[in-house]
Parts: sequence; C-alpha cells; structure tokens
Amino acid sequence: HRDSGLDCHRGGNRMTLVTVPIDVHRVQGARFDTNTNTWYDTDSQGIPLFPTVTRAGTKWYDTKPRWPANTAITTGAQIAPGNGYWYQATNSGTTGATEPTWVKAIGTVTNDNGISWQCMGYHVDNFGLLVEPASTNLLLQSADLTVAPWTTFGSAPTLVANTTDVTDIFGTNTATKITFAATAGGVRQTVNTTVGTSYTPSIWLRTASGNVAVQFRDGAQVLQNITVTPTWQRFELSGTATLTFHNFDLYDPVGNAGTIYACSSQLEDLPVATSYIPTTTTTVTRATERANIHWPLSGNFSDSAGTLITDIVYPYSGSVPQDYGLIGFSTNVWSFLLDRQSNQRRYTSHDGVNVANVYSGVGNLWPSVRIALRWNASSAQQELLIKDLSTFGSAWVSSGAVAYDGAYDAFARSFIALVNGGALPTIFRNLHIHNSDLGTTNVEAIYG
Repeated sequence: HRDSGLDCHRGGNRMTLVTVPIDVHRVQGARFDTNTNTWYDTDSQGIPLFPTVTRAGTKWYDTKPRWPANTAITTGAQIAPGNGYWYQATNSGTTGATEPTWVKAIGTVTNDNGISWQCMGYHVDNFGLLVEPASTNLLLQSADLTVAPWTTFGSAPTLVANTTDVTDIFGTNTATKITFAATAGGVRQTVNTTVGTSYTPSIWLRTASGNVAVQFRDGAQVLQNITVTPTWQRFELSGTATLTFHNFDLYDPVGNAGTIYACSSQLEDLPVATSYIPTTTTTVTRATERANIHWPLSGNFSDSAGTLITDIVYPYSGSVPQDYGLIGFSTNVWSFLLDRQSNQRRYTSHDGVNVANVYSGVGNLWPSVRIALRWNASSAQQELLIKDLSTFGSAWVSSGAVAYDGAYDAFARSFIALVNGGALPTIFRNLHIHNSDLGTTNVEAIYG
C-alpha cells in the first residue's frame, strides 16, 4: 500500500509534492513544512490528518479510553492508561479517586478500589507508521475453520464458513460461525513447535449478542478462560512451548451451546502477535518491513548541523535478546540502534565513527519513548536525548555530548529508512527534522 500527498507549506501555498514510497501497508497522513523541515500529524489548523483504520487486523491503531476516576465500571470494560498496555475489568465496581499504579505485564492484575484490571496486551494510543519484523503464520486455512487441517473434538460444534450473520474485521464475510454443543467440545488445529520457543496464538472473536465464555489455548499449551463479547476483539496468549506440537484450540468446557464468530487466526513463533497474515494451504511469511522516506527537495538537510526528533513505541520482552536499528541513515551508519541484549538495554546513536549511548537503567527498554538526536560539526559534537513517555513526568536522559565527525552522509542522498530488524513490531510517529542544532535546552523545552 502507498499513501501519497505529503503537504508542503511554503509561503502559505499548499501543493502535493511527493509520493512516499513505502512497503508497509498503512501510514498516517502528514504535512511537511519546508521552513522547519518537520512532519506533523495535523494540518495547519491542528486537525488530525487521515486517521486510518487498523491494517491487516492488527490492534496497534485501536483507541481505548483513559482510566476514569470515581466512575462505575462493568465487567469487560477496557481502558488504556497510556503506559503502552491495555487493561480489562474482570469484575464490576467503582474506580478510586486516585489512579492506581499499573502492573505492566500481560496477564497480571492491578487492583483499583476493588476492581481487578487485567493487563491484556500492548497498546498504542495514537496513529503512526507501523514497521514490523518478518513473521510466519504457522496456521493453515487461517480464515476458514471448517476445512482441514482444522478438526473438531469432543461434542463437535457446528461450523459455518463465510457467515453473513456478521461482517469480519475487514467488513467482508469471511468469518466462521461456531455454535458449540450442549456438552464439552471445540475446534482445533495442531502445529509442530520447538520446545523452549516463544509462540503467540491470536484470533479475532465476537458474538452476535451477549457474552460467551470459552477457553483458548496459549503459547505454553495451557487453556485460558476468555469472555467473547459482541465487539470484535483480538485475543492473544503468548507462552513458551513445552512440547513438539501445539494445539490451537477454541473450546467450550461446559457445553453452554453458545455461538461465537471467528476470523483471522494466527500462530507465530514470536513473543507478541503481529499483523494478520492470511493463509490457505501453506504457511505464509511476511518479510521484514522497511520504509524509505525520500525527501521532496535536495538540500533539505545540513550535515554540518541538525536535529532529529521522533516518538517510537514498541513492545519489549526481556527474554528476547536482540539488536535492531530503528532509523538508519545509510547501510552502515545507524542512529537509534536499540540494543536489546540482556546485558546492555541501551539506545545508541552512531555516525559511523562515534557512538553516543543512553542506558534505560531498567530491566528492559521503555515501551514508549521520544528520541532526539542533535549534531553540530562546528562544535564537533553530537548528543542523544531520550524521554520515557510511558511514565508521566519523566525527565530527559542524555548521552552527554560526544564527538561528531560530520559523517551522516546519507543526508546528501536525501532519505531516511525506518527499519525493523528485530522480532517485535515498532511504531514511528511525529517525525521532526530541523536544519539546525536546536541545542539541548531548546529540545527539552520545545519537545518536552
């Protein structure tokens, strides 16, 4: 998919200037101001540009409300407190006057004046450019649960492919209707797995009306209780395989004869679910995504001085050591290399010779950050600044000024590549480029 039409503002005139060649599927609209060389998520009146629907079934663009104080909550209510995760109430009650301290681990529970908020998964509040790693959907016939290798077990539920009762998450009719029997039974697909590897099964489910309780087998071969509601939800349950096969199960353990609708099933050997990858008779792999953004005019960048600021949101897992570059200036010069090795956990800027490091100081990298890189050849220095956006009121952390040899040479080629070479999805938003070194004080004041 390609989105075009970055708006260029010069002297009050607007014109469509450039098509952004990208190989990711969706990108939020943006405007480009040649006076500051900055992309914005709003037009000149502050109106958001081109909010997109979720792409390929991923939940990254979902919006959920913030936590409300002193408010009646019903079971199943969902919130996103802005810390990179979303939570669901497992019981009804009234929220407290003070926001609780959220437990940021999937499956854990945060107590809120008697309400139990279960952490369900990662969540991004705003739109952005999603760049994902390579991944393979190990399930076959991901849209049609009525054909092999899907099978039924126990008291077989009634399966109807391409139901017209409801539309699927894409607005079409590919969902499978599953009506459970009066005694225990379910639908299953068995997949070969590797012991010790992290797997994440995921599937979109809903009912026509009311709630239906079923069980869904997680990545560790454990059946988990879930509640299916009349709203499409993506259920994902990560775990580490303990056997050489994995059963992807939807199971009614009591025989409540309920009806649910399913679409976009997936199983990945990753610690989180990524965007839906449709399959039929063979597994399908999505290649590592890379977005090359070509600037509209030559000379937009100054290699002698400049400032780059962007927000980056990504899930993380301490059990997945890896290095991956998020913004690359050339094939051999990286900036914002997030070093996820268990003994590092650092953010790195690299001009090809000199390195500036910022260490997170925590067990993992922060899930949502603002990163600023400033460089200045005349003072022969560069500096990397990081702000943890997942914690309210956090301060900027600096690498300190380190040597800069003027080697961000890719600016002369007028492109920046947003790259994900790791195992986890990443979102970029609010990308700003300035032709001058703003200095640390101004960066913190303007973008704080």
